[in-house]
Amino acid sequence: MLKSRFMLLFAVCLCGPVLAQPAPHATPPDAFRHFSDSELAKLSTGKGPLTLSTLTDHQNYYVLVAGRTGPGEVEVHEHWIDYMAIQQGEAEFTSGGTVTGMRDTAPGEKRGGTITGGTVVSLKAGDFLMVPAGQPHLTMIKPGSNFRAIVIKVRE
Repeated sequence: MLKSRFMLLFAVCLCGPVLAQPAPHATPPDAFRHFSDSELAKLSTGKGPLTLSTLTDHQNYYVLVAGRTGPGEVEVHEHWIDYMAIQQGEAEFTSGGTVTGMRDTAPGEKRGGTITGGTVVSLKAGDFLMVPAGQPHLTMIKPGSNFRAIVIKVRE
């Protein structure tokens, strides 16, 4: 029994520092940032029907605050997964289905056209959604609604 306790203590002392090391591909962390609700509101308004402001940007992910006061376009991001936390407003969100009439806007990015047969959900403050890479989606704001979401885009 004493031998097993000694072996356990030895293993913890020897392995503890190894387990505490950062991941081999870790990047330096961002400096601490805090965005108040009023700051996010300012960053997401005043630039037309769609306002995007980048909160942080890295090679494989970035975070935006998105404000909409008007209709959106169908979007397909071939290499980016969208995670969206709805902060205010209401919208109808369509995802999936068949898209016609899209145009290339950047490598791996398409916009425009129409979606047929997609899944439609109603969004409101507090909702969260995930859109897989390559899936068409469209956000249609309810009239008079100031819509705001935090969007985390992760490279697939």
